[in-house]
Amino acid sequence: MPDPRAKPLGMVEGHRTKAEKKKRAEGEAKLRTGIRLQKIPEVKNDPVASAHFNRLKRIFHDVEMDEAFYENGINRYCLMMAEHQRMMAEREKSAGALAELEKARADGMSADVYFAMRVKLEDALAEKDKTIAKLRDQLLLIERENLMTVQGKLRAVPKRVEKQLTGIAAYKAKMGG
Repeated sequence: MPDPRAKPLGMVEGHRTKAEKKKRAEGEAKLRTGIRLQKIPEVKNDPVASAHFNRLKRIFHDVEMDEAFYENGINRYCLMMAEHQRMMAEREKSAGALAELEKARADGMSADVYFAMRVKLEDALAEKDKTIAKLRDQLLLIERENLMTVQGKLRAVPKRVEKQLTGIAAYKAKMGG
C-alpha cells in the first residue's frame, strides 16, 4: 500500500490530527517559492513544445507543484518532446519512401539501383531510430528526475509530530525517572 506521507497535504485522505496537519502545512509552505513555472523563449516559439508545457503546467498546478523549482527541467522536457515528435514524423517519411521504393522495384526498377537506394534508405532509417532511442532515454531521465524531485520535496516535509507526554509519564520524565 502506498505511503500517504508521500503526497501533499491537500491530497492526503484519511484521518490526520490537527497537529499533524498543521506541521505538514507549515513544512510544505516552507518549501514553496511562490514563483510559478514560466516558459522560456524557445518553448514559446515552438507550438508543439508550448502545448506540452501548458499541459504539464496544468497538471503540476492541480497538485500544487507548479513551482519554479521544476522550470528548467520542464522547459527542456517540452523542447525534447517536440523534437521527438518531429523525429517520429521524419521516420515515418523514411518508412514511406522505403515502401515507395518497393513499389518502384515491382514496376521494373533495375536491381543494382534498387539495392543501392534501399541500403541508403535503410541506413537513414536506422540512424533515425538510433536518434529517437537516444532522445527517448533522455526524456525518461528527465521524467524520472522530476518525479524523484517531487517525491524528494515531499519527503523533506516533516510528517509526524512527536507525541507529548502527559500525566504521570510527563512528571516522571521531568523528574528524570
